[in-house]
Amino acid sequence: MSLFQLPWFPLLAIEIPWSPNILTLGGFMLTWHGLFTAIGILAGVQLSLRMGRAVRYDPDEAYTLALVGVPSGIVGARTLFVAEHWDYYRQAPLEILALNEGGISVWGAVIGGLLAATFVTLTILPSIYAIVQRTASLTSPSLNPMEPSSRYYDAQ
Repeated sequence: MSLFQLPWFPLLAIEIPWSPNILTLGGFMLTWHGLFTAIGILAGVQLSLRMGRAVRYDPDEAYTLALVGVPSGIVGARTLFVAEHWDYYRQAPLEILALNEGGISVWGAVIGGLLAATFVTLTILPSIYAIVQRTASLTSPSLNPMEPSSRYYDAQ
């Protein structure tokens, strides 16, 4: 007698009485999985903003990281799924771009989002701050009392 023929096995199955699709408009199909994924992403961004405010992290930087991390997470999720199922995608490489057919990996999303956010934090944001600081120092009066251009300059 197989494990799947035991009398208690049907108790382990859950039958969902409604369709996995919410609505279809033209070629766009909204599914329950997609809706709850979007809600999860929004909740995660809001939670990270709230946590960032608690430690006085700039909200603009948090939004920048979210704008980089979320799409990178989607790309990472698809990339890892394709890598895990490479035998299939080697035969049909155009199917790699068929995102509407499904196939993402949760760990790929985590890895892709973290890698992109780390890259932006370590390389791009410091470059932007250097440009802003250089521009600000050229256009703003200095508050340093040791600089002659400062209104608080003391020549002693």
